[in-house]
Amino acid sequence: GMRHIHAVTRDGEVVTGVEVFRRVYAAIGMEWVYNLTKMPFMGGTFDWLYDVWAEHRLHLTGREDVIEKVRQHQQKIQELSNQECEVECEIDWDNL
Repeated sequence: GMRHIHAVTRDGEVVTGVEVFRRVYAAIGMEWVYNLTKMPFMGGTFDWLYDVWAEHRLHLTGREDVIEKVRQHQQKIQELSNQECEVECEIDWDNL
């Protein structure tokens, strides 16, 4: 799903969660962040904190779930598409 960050490596491996950030930090020369998040106690704590944040970030930041927003747009488009027009119908895409 879309609850956690996903990345795809050059060789096609799908990486999710904190591991994405670990690899990015290692790739850009910030190994200290990578090493910090791989420490036995710290690594598990970072994994847990990210899982909690990922699960609740939309609610905590006042944003809607993207999937729900897409569904709402699709419903509006369907409703507008079903309306009968006397002259010409046009959907105002900028105001959906």
